[in-house]
Amino acid sequence: MNLPSEGVTYTLDLSNDGEIRLTFDEHKLFGDNPETIDMIEAILMTAKSFDFGHVSISIKGLDSHQVGPYSLGEPLPLPVAINPVKIIQ
Repeated sequence: MNLPSEGVTYTLDLSNDGEIRLTFDEHKLFGDNPETIDMIEAILMTAKSFDFGHVSISIKGLDSHQVGPYSLGEPLPLPVAINPVKIIQ
C-alpha cells in the first residue's frame, strides 16, 4: 500500500475484549479509494490472525462512512479466512 506512515495518526483502543477500535485522524490520502480499501482489508486480516472478533474503524474527515464495500458506521466483521475458498460438495 502506498499510504505513508508519516503524517498518519491514529488511536488504538483494546478495552473491549475481542474488539479493536481504530480512530484515524484526517489525512489527504484517506477516502473511498483503493488505498484506503487495501488498508481496511489489511487491518481486518491482521485482526483475524490475532483472534479478534471484529474491528471498528473511524476515519475523521470522510464525507461518508462508506469506503468501498465497508460501512465504517458499524463494527466490521472479520473474514472467514485470510484467503477464503468456498468448497462446493
